[in-house]
Amino acid sequence: MVRRGATFHHFHSHLYIYIYIYNSQHYVGGDMFQSIPSADAIFIKSVLHNWSDEDCVKILKRCREAIPSRAEGRKVIIIDLVLSTKKYEHDLTKTKLFNDMMMMVLVAGKERCEEEWEKLFLEAGFSHYKITPDLVYCPLLRGLIVLHDWSDEDCVKILKKCREAIPSEEEGGKVIIIDIVINEKKDEADVTETKLLMDMLMMTMVNGRERDEKEWEKLFLEAGFRHYKITPLFGLRSLIVVSLVPT
Repeated sequence: MVRRGATFHHFHSHLYIYIYIYNSQHYVGGDMFQSIPSADAIFIKSVLHNWSDEDCVKILKRCREAIPSRAEGRKVIIIDLVLSTKKYEHDLTKTKLFNDMMMMVLVAGKERCEEEWEKLFLEAGFSHYKITPDLVYCPLLRGLIVLHDWSDEDCVKILKKCREAIPSEEEGGKVIIIDIVINEKKDEADVTETKLLMDMLMMTMVNGRERDEKEWEKLFLEAGFRHYKITPLFGLRSLIVVSLVPT
């Protein structure tokens, strides 16, 4: 069991760290290129693809310093894209390459294949790694930047399948989605502009789209869900919890 962990997001080079110790948690500020608080596990989601190889090595070195004990089995856990050339992943690879193009244009980052990830890990001083595709069927289903790739009709089909897969209403089954929610009233102008650019790219490249809250709500209701909660995250994305009962 992880006794102490750190999850972080970034804005430019600044670090926002969410630290949890048993049942307590708090945020601290800092710079991920300078130092990261000591932890049993560090969780990094959709961060490294925003940065160049050189900067990624710097970040990973700070992570390695923060989990110094190999004997205690401390780890860095990363959720990010891994490019593949396997034929059965052709459609998925096209979407990943589209993300690669966006990263290079918008933030000077990139998506990486396994060999490129391995190079970063070795340069940062790590000796082992394991990659597991993020396609998990469990009581808690996750949708990480998936639905914006698809039309409304296809999204409803996907959500209906999710509703069939989660536990019963009495057991509190949920679908957790991390995706963009357009909110021109609350977002700053540059954030809205970036989200609308993403919307244009989705429509052009993959026949998908970005959505505002009312459009998301319509999908959830058509798929048979009765409740949802949207929580903005750092950056462009929001956490959306969809359920059959109030959360």
